[in-house]
Amino acid sequence: MADLELTNKETVVIDGYIVDAESGEVLGLAQKEEFHITDEESFNWVMKKFLDTESKLESIEHSPEVAQAKAILANAESMTKDAQRRLDWLTARFSQELAEYARPQLPKGSKSFKTIYGTVSFRSVPAKLVVYDLPSALEWAKKHCPEAIKVTEDFQFSKVNKALIEDLKRQKGFAVIDGSEKVTIKTGVE
Repeated sequence: MADLELTNKETVVIDGYIVDAESGEVLGLAQKEEFHITDEESFNWVMKKFLDTESKLESIEHSPEVAQAKAILANAESMTKDAQRRLDWLTARFSQELAEYARPQLPKGSKSFKTIYGTVSFRSVPAKLVVYDLPSALEWAKKHCPEAIKVTEDFQFSKVNKALIEDLKRQKGFAVIDGSEKVTIKTGVE
């Protein structure tokens, strides 16, 4: 149904459009006056909108469908953990024996032995060095291979004397953003 509003003798507003009353020509869009909080009534109207929306969010979060979905996901997670423990045990118990059996069965030029139940693959993994004791490793490297040591620097703003902050604002490489006030709106819905 059209929203019909008489603006003057020559034009009307229909469904948000300004229309010439005689010819029916669309002259433009009607602009609604922008809403502003100007008094307690308008303030409370906006706060009620916050409350309604937060309440809606809570009702969604605590709906039976969401509760069921969470329960299903929790059950799936528990089942997944059980299955992963079983897979970890099977791997620890049988991977070496599977590899020993599969290696002589490899087709020429292939690194995978395939069956209808799965595949055992062999891949070359390059050697790597793992450092378990960093201080000992650094001590060794300083003596035998100093080029292997990486030195890094960082700037810690929290260590700068507050009196120097104004000077920092004028220095290249710094942007000091002044503190501001943060506004929090609470309706009480948890």
